[in-house]
Amino acid sequence: MKSKQEHFSISTDKYNKIVQALRLQRGELCEDGPKFKMWCKKKFKLEHIGSMQIVYCTKASCPVVTYEEMFETIRKCHEKVGHSGRDKTWSEVRANYAGIKHSVLDIFLKTCTACTQRQPSKSPPAGRPMINLEFLLRLQIDLVDMRSQPDGEFKWILHARDHFTKFSWLYPMKTKMAAEVADHLITQFCVFGSPRIMQSDNGKEFTARVINDLSLLWPGMVIIHGRPRHPESQGCVERGNEGYGGQARQMDGDARTRVEQRTEIHCTCYKHFRFKHHGEIPISSCVWSTPSV
Repeated sequence: MKSKQEHFSISTDKYNKIVQALRLQRGELCEDGPKFKMWCKKKFKLEHIGSMQIVYCTKASCPVVTYEEMFETIRKCHEKVGHSGRDKTWSEVRANYAGIKHSVLDIFLKTCTACTQRQPSKSPPAGRPMINLEFLLRLQIDLVDMRSQPDGEFKWILHARDHFTKFSWLYPMKTKMAAEVADHLITQFCVFGSPRIMQSDNGKEFTARVINDLSLLWPGMVIIHGRPRHPESQGCVERGNEGYGGQARQMDGDARTRVEQRTEIHCTCYKHFRFKHHGEIPISSCVWSTPSV
């Protein structure tokens, strides 16, 4: 006898042998042996539909589907339920047919073109890279929240970073008011020159009128407001914030070092880091640049 599992995947040749065994009368010998005849009589029955003899499963009272016809039968059931998915297709199959395993249905659904095209893409679309080829072509600014470890009246750090060279500026701040942010930016622009593009997140301190008025002092500068904590638009300065936050917490234990000195030390360290994407040190990439005024 074949294994029990194989009885549920019946080939066309085996289907014909089952038909012959079911036609045998009591006392007639079966070519495949008495055990096979007994198994056929127990599990199946013949139904006469017109001139055809169809093998039905005794338990399910449904016609038995051969191995070669499984995919076509599942396709008909799947289209009948309007490509409604695995569960509804399986319910339709079980209600009308026998001999089809659930694993075959799973394989079929992976090959269904209509269902594959309808599934949403699991991977997000590729982002558009920012291409900057010179110093201060794009300046990204953000605030580092230090309220959990304030230094006296200083609770915020303004972090500005050039997107190309990774040159950073750090300014301790008492509040996150837009006027205080603007004062630091004006001082920086007067010394280093204004960027062509200044990019910030959507925080109120950056969308205020006093920040937008900077474009009146430097008409050639474009101000862009990106999404907060969004790696595609603000990834450069956000990664810098993480690095600065970790270093600042390690240095906070030294009471002799004031916050202004710490920010200058951290900023100097950033300017002397060698970055992988261009292999240069930020301070060496911008000291020969001509400022934009």
